[in-house]
Amino acid sequence: MDGAERTDNIDRANVQAVAETTVLVGTPQTEAAARLKNYVVKDIVESGTTSHVYEGLDCRSKKPVAIKVINRRKYVGLEKKDLRENRIFREVLVSFLLDHQNIVKLREFFFTDEFFYLVFDYVKGDQLLKRIVTTKKLSEATAKKYFTQVLSAISYCHSHYLVHRDIKIENILIDRDDTAMLIDFGLSNFYEKEGFLGTFCGSLYFAAPELLSGHPYQGPEVDVWSLGVVLYVMVCGKVPFDDKNMQTLYQKIISGEVDTINLSEEVGSLIKRMLDPDRNTRITIAEVFKHRWIRKDGAIQEKKKVHVDSSTAVYINYLFGEQFMKGEKNRHPEALLSLCSLLQNKPIGRILPSRLESIVDFVSDKRLQIKKTVIKHWQGHKIREDVLVKALETIFREMGLPFEISAGKYQCVAYSQTVSLQIVKNRITDAYGIEIETRLNKAQAKELEAFIKRRLKEIAAAHSLNNL
Repeated sequence: MDGAERTDNIDRANVQAVAETTVLVGTPQTEAAARLKNYVVKDIVESGTTSHVYEGLDCRSKKPVAIKVINRRKYVGLEKKDLRENRIFREVLVSFLLDHQNIVKLREFFFTDEFFYLVFDYVKGDQLLKRIVTTKKLSEATAKKYFTQVLSAISYCHSHYLVHRDIKIENILIDRDDTAMLIDFGLSNFYEKEGFLGTFCGSLYFAAPELLSGHPYQGPEVDVWSLGVVLYVMVCGKVPFDDKNMQTLYQKIISGEVDTINLSEEVGSLIKRMLDPDRNTRITIAEVFKHRWIRKDGAIQEKKKVHVDSSTAVYINYLFGEQFMKGEKNRHPEALLSLCSLLQNKPIGRILPSRLESIVDFVSDKRLQIKKTVIKHWQGHKIREDVLVKALETIFREMGLPFEISAGKYQCVAYSQTVSLQIVKNRITDAYGIEIETRLNKAQAKELEAFIKRRLKEIAAAHSLNNL
């Protein structure tokens, strides 16, 4: 068993303890356990040193989700705990506030002493990286489609004075509708017109020269450089600057010399303008939209003036850890006003003594609509899958319901309505459960649920296994 597998097993054991724990009502552990039971947690989508991303299902809305589980006790490098957690809080708040068709949406956030849980919309599709690896490179037409979509997302972020700072191929997903989706705002931050940032962020191959040299930068220009690298990788199938020797690689990046000989003149000229090593003469987002390879005049997101009441500003400032206002000092005033404008369609939460609990109170989808009656038994049963299959078929026979199996689901008819049942496994608790979907009315659904629940408990007890 390798290190990654050991980490995964340890994390699952800890997360399972959250689902099974019995502690005082109102503690973070209890809140997380209650929220976690709203989700079916399936396969691991991506693993990192301190986090895992799971595919999941929201039992309330029947929508797929991606659940990012971050270990609060594991660190990489010398980053301090409070700085790391502030960065995570910013990712949570930004991902919840932003509303753009090419940015993956955060739906819920909760925590325990050991983990943060970030629940995102699930993107059914592939990483852009996988598309490029499969086809070696993309056609210019396909690259232009994905590029303009990500460009629109970044323009939207910049219109709210936010820079991503980690744009790379791995942070772009392509959904089943062939739409590019930008993810991972963990390194994002706010900028101001007359100020400068100084933190090195991002991946080496996609990082702008001013980041590598440690020079101050405003913000948007580093996203332009990274987008230029992304565009080059899409149309060439390789990074523009590469070398095994780090010092040589650094020299190649700061020189900005890039080979575009096999590209059309139009896309080649755009890449060269985006990979200009001088941040002061590098092409801007607005100019990219007007470039002859793009030609999307007016697509730049305008910064709109909005009226914001002081209570909203105080609330946002509190959630972001007084990043904008502290004492008599104001920073990023335009960003604060812009963020407040994003609250127009969102309910404002409460300012609680704990900033973290205030963020949880704010970042929760309070408007979930259940379109179908969904009967969920997602506490699950610690019972072998084959036993559960036999139990389910026994229950059907006891109820006098003929059934068939189609696409891995049991289909039967009750009260003249189709009922669909599927056995699923919770990857966190390693327990099997049954998902039931039906359009029965509430009384009929409850009657059906009660019978199945009772019989499943009896069968589980008969096999000397505890019901969670």
